[in-house]
Amino acid sequence: MRIAVPIISRGHPLRLVGVIEAMAALSSGEHDIVFGVRWDDDDPLTGAACEALQQHGFSSLFSLSGPRHATLGETWNELMRAMSPAGGPGQRQYDAWVGWNDRIFPMASGWDAKIAEAVTANPRRLLWWRCATEADPTQPVIPAAWWIARGGYVFPELFPFWFIDPWVAEVDELVHGSPMKGMADVVHGGRRGRTKRLRDLPFWFETFEALRPMRLQQAEQLRRVWALPEPDITKIVAALEADANGRRPRWPDLEERFGDKSPPDAQYITTKARAQALMNILKVAA
Repeated sequence: MRIAVPIISRGHPLRLVGVIEAMAALSSGEHDIVFGVRWDDDDPLTGAACEALQQHGFSSLFSLSGPRHATLGETWNELMRAMSPAGGPGQRQYDAWVGWNDRIFPMASGWDAKIAEAVTANPRRLLWWRCATEADPTQPVIPAAWWIARGGYVFPELFPFWFIDPWVAEVDELVHGSPMKGMADVVHGGRRGRTKRLRDLPFWFETFEALRPMRLQQAEQLRRVWALPEPDITKIVAALEADANGRRPRWPDLEERFGDKSPPDAQYITTKARAQALMNILKVAA
């Protein structure tokens, strides 16, 4: 199986090297693994780390630089599309995509073989690394079927932090009728720290909830491509809304623990204004 490992990294070149070395060391050697790194062009140390890796054992590492994007989804989608230039979006260059970052590390020996087995058994489902310290899914494994059906546009380009993982997890649940649990024996570790641009959590949570119609539309598109029956959408949405209501009391604590204490940058301000305009349109339409 050919497995792509796209990694977003900023400001942590030594951790990036350690993460890639660890993933290579803990792989089974049975599968073709291609690492790709997206780094910002104002972060030359990360670029230098990629060059050093290419010269010392990772000649196939794909390195992509550019201006920092306003949203995580833009960065992920750009890197994944750039790693597949031969056929472009909608073509099969990899059997699975393993999203990664420089804050986490693998704890599963032979992780690639376990992922290959899981993807073979679930070719149209998102899979999740199980985090040793967090219950929520955070590191998706995206099968080729998703990449092809979504035409290279996997993640929403709306949020300046978080939210892209729960977005695709919810779409997967709306497609198949049940949440996909993390792979029990594919575990990663790491410690969550403050997140750049994390602020205004109530606004972004409410934005995420208000945009459920977009996720319903994406799920319908995937079911149509794969000729799958529609599950009990009303029941699923009710459960998702109940879960969201249960999370609301956690907002102040989450923002206090992980929020960005620096002033908001221009990209954040623009992204929030765009999201607010979209919310206003939805209110008028309702």
